Amino acid sequence: MSKTAAPLAHSSTQPLIHYWRNGPDEVDYVLRHQGELFAYEVKSGANPGNARGLDAFCKLNPGCRPLVLGTGGLPLQTWFETSCSAWWLSASAGQG
Repeated sequence: MSKTAAPLAHSSTQPLIHYWRNGPDEVDYVLRHQGELFAYEVKSGANPGNARGLDAFCKLNPGCRPLVLGTGGLPLQTWFETSCSAWWLSASAGQG
């Protein structure tokens, strides 16, 4: 398991973590927590690249919570320093 996924796997609720691929589109980490679907794409290097897979996944799964980690998104340092439950709580609070 990658260092990026470790906080997900070591959360107190331990959701199942999946990889998603449909043709050329892919999402690094997909998980469901308390009825919400989360999709995380990890980017590294100097260029952010594209999040085409994340866009395709969310189009097929309306209401999913996408997040780019690393280059062009949430800094990895912030990801590692924050509890996963904080991301899930803030996502839930964002729903009206």
